[in-house]
Amino acid sequence: YKTFVTTKSFFDAVTSGPTKIATFGPLTSVCSKPIASITKYWNLITVTSGVASAALINRNIYPYLFTTETTDITLNPIRISFLKRYNWTRVATIHYIEENDETAAKNFIADATAQNITLITSEAFVTDPVAQVKSIKVGDIN
Repeated sequence: YKTFVTTKSFFDAVTSGPTKIATFGPLTSVCSKPIASITKYWNLITVTSGVASAALINRNIYPYLFTTETTDITLNPIRISFLKRYNWTRVATIHYIEENDETAAKNFIADATAQNITLITSEAFVTDPVAQVKSIKVGDIN
């Protein structure tokens, strides 16, 4: 997806035709970020069904964006329950280096720590996670 195409389409839509009161979409987190950043200037509510990014649920930055998708942060209680169910008290995380994924990883780490789950390492990757997975395997982490 090209964010510039999404942004141009948004500007074309809001500057022509009847006055808009809400928008639907974009359907990806990557394309929703620029739109969610500018809809506040038109007081336009944006509803999307494909945004799972933890970064985009910040109401201070994106006050008019609403998603019907479960976000990465809302899954943390389920992840914590899973860890507790199997008595795992030491964990490692691995995530893609991108703002949305890093926000989710930081929130998970905070939630796990609050539940007395020890973070052994947090690994991040840009293109290929092979080295990070090997690092976690060497550490013998659940």
